[in-house]
Amino acid sequence: MSIGLLNNTWLEAARSVVQKSVIDESALPNSVFTRQQSDTFIDLVIDESELLSLVTVERKAAAKGSIPKLNLGDIVMEGAGARSTPKRRTPTESVVTYDMVKYRLAFDLATDFEDDNIEGDQFRDKLVNMFTKQTRNNTELAAVNSDASLTTGDAQSDTNNLYGVNDGWHKILLDSVPAGQQVDAAGQTWSEDLFFKMKRLVPTRFRSLFNDYRFLIPSSGYDHLARLRANNSVHAAGDAAFSDGSSPTPWGIRKLSINLFPQDLAIVATGTNDGCYVWLTPPSNLIWFVRREMSLEWERQPRADLTEATMHMRMDFEVMDPNMVVLAKNIKAETGTPYVLT
Repeated sequence: MSIGLLNNTWLEAARSVVQKSVIDESALPNSVFTRQQSDTFIDLVIDESELLSLVTVERKAAAKGSIPKLNLGDIVMEGAGARSTPKRRTPTESVVTYDMVKYRLAFDLATDFEDDNIEGDQFRDKLVNMFTKQTRNNTELAAVNSDASLTTGDAQSDTNNLYGVNDGWHKILLDSVPAGQQVDAAGQTWSEDLFFKMKRLVPTRFRSLFNDYRFLIPSSGYDHLARLRANNSVHAAGDAAFSDGSSPTPWGIRKLSINLFPQDLAIVATGTNDGCYVWLTPPSNLIWFVRREMSLEWERQPRADLTEATMHMRMDFEVMDPNMVVLAKNIKAETGTPYVLT
């Protein structure tokens, strides 16, 4: 289904919700999306996101729960004559639990702006498209950067009030990826050695899955890899890197530039705020839980001469198996001393 058709479908669904709440006085204060409407909206957010389109998306009716994951163990085969009685092996089951947090999206629409804007009849379509893109951006930012230790409240920044209600993937990875699979660049910058070490730290039992692994890197890493190729290559690959910015595949593993990855993190070793990180994992190892029950309300405020639009949705972010992940941190985002393998 095209994005345009999805936009129109969601717009009509949203309008039908608004119209129902207007004409049906018995309706709840918040008009709840039907399953089809919520799925359409979730699809829109996924289609607009470079990261959310790659991860595992779990659409749930309940705000809390768990999903099972099975493990057969490392070795299930043995010589047919090695034992008098075959060893019985049973899949072990563990779960990933989730506990979704409620998020609110709100904006005010001035009547004069709605009446006089240059979009004309296309105004509402353009507004829904912008609303969806901002939902995508904010959801992806929350998924990556959230940290429940941040302070929230009326006196706090918009950033804190978005990030501080939950833990996002990076905080979960910092807390749960084994220490031996975390590379501390200590303020050094991009190099072939950095990516080589990350690849070598993938546990042996997961190396058969290398085709599924990706380096998830900020845009600076992508660009500096292209620069390394342009500077170090005297053949066509170097020319291509210089002319169109094509960036190499580090040690045979594809990379993805995630433009919303931060590049201004504190690096204690250097006392600067130009740090970033890289994840090496199958993207499907990251899970976005989203509740299908969403609400959208448009409310006219006559004295203020505006319309309030408010949406509520619940989400959570989890990692299926942190043991599959290699994490590099405290990388200097721009130029500096290249990381050297030790």
